[in-house]
Amino acid sequence: MTLILPKQVGSIQRTLTCLNICHKYKIDNKGAPIPNNIFKENIISNVESFDKSTDGALLIKQSEISRYFGLIERPDWGDHQSITEEGELFLKNQHNIEFLSELIIKVLEEGKIKFGRESHAVKSSISNIEPPKLILQSIGVLGFCNHNEIAYILDQTHEKDKYFEEVLDEIKKFRETTNWLQLTQTDFKNKYIERQYHNKFYDIKFINFFIELRILVFNENRYELTKYSQTNYYDRILKLSIYNNLTYRPSIDSKKILESALKLFKYKNSILKRNPEKFGSKSPLKIKQTRDQYSYERDPKVVLWVLNNSKGICECCDKKAPFINKEGKPFLEVHHVKYLASGGSDLITNAVALCPNCHRKIHYSSEEESLRNFLYQKINRLLPE
Repeated sequence: MTLILPKQVGSIQRTLTCLNICHKYKIDNKGAPIPNNIFKENIISNVESFDKSTDGALLIKQSEISRYFGLIERPDWGDHQSITEEGELFLKNQHNIEFLSELIIKVLEEGKIKFGRESHAVKSSISNIEPPKLILQSIGVLGFCNHNEIAYILDQTHEKDKYFEEVLDEIKKFRETTNWLQLTQTDFKNKYIERQYHNKFYDIKFINFFIELRILVFNENRYELTKYSQTNYYDRILKLSIYNNLTYRPSIDSKKILESALKLFKYKNSILKRNPEKFGSKSPLKIKQTRDQYSYERDPKVVLWVLNNSKGICECCDKKAPFINKEGKPFLEVHHVKYLASGGSDLITNAVALCPNCHRKIHYSSEEESLRNFLYQKINRLLPE
């Protein structure tokens, strides 16, 4: 897994320059996308620091931030790029900062654009985390983040594969018990980040983009949400899905999945504020275990949501869980109504909390089909697949 972030200028002005170039070519050429060689010529004409000797790849990369946020697209990484509908709106309303910030927040909310993988901006990035959403939500939850904390959050969630809530909990404790906030970048890197990642997460261009959009403000070496963002975007930022559509924490063994979900109960208030419809995957990744056996990646957040939603009551027989487990939670098991092995999704619309008896009954009794239909009729959130 490799997380690559845009490295070029994260300013509104550079974004508008790129959008203008694409828009003008589109108008003059009946909607056609602009070829890369013509885009490079136009960038040289519009940016004083570039000339014909400038590296061609660097010239193309000037549209990275625009492509990162879905304002320009570069289909299949071909030899052309074009302005999107969102890009046209950004260009048309360039003097209205509130409109521009709302537009970018909507881009983050809609989830059509991926940042960690399959991005139009950085082809080689393959990560389950969505950095712009991750950073905004971290700042929202913690109240502020400094440079070191942002680097730590990216390092721990991507490189160390830790739960987001667990990382934020660590930061809160470090703030209370150590001189964490007073550490210089050099001391912080040496103490908390492995050497090979020392410079990877300290120059994040899209943060400047957020600052110019007045979503963030840099104040006394801390990044904070602006007062406008706190009033208009705070709740929406907390609901952003900070992982893309692959499950971010693969867990094959059922016991491990349950353990992961129980661990998340500690952070459930934060997790359950998010849109549960974005938990899990429509097509869980199939993983070969042995020559003839397969398993599927499942999202512990789906398990957490289903168990929490059941309130300790079996969703089939309506009886209380038979006992309390070692973590002090009612013991129920999460069942996928359409089996994953049969192409079922790992979503809350295909998962129920069952007592062990009902769970075994569905799997092994002659009433399997009728019980499945019963669950579809009984539980409104379930969608037949």
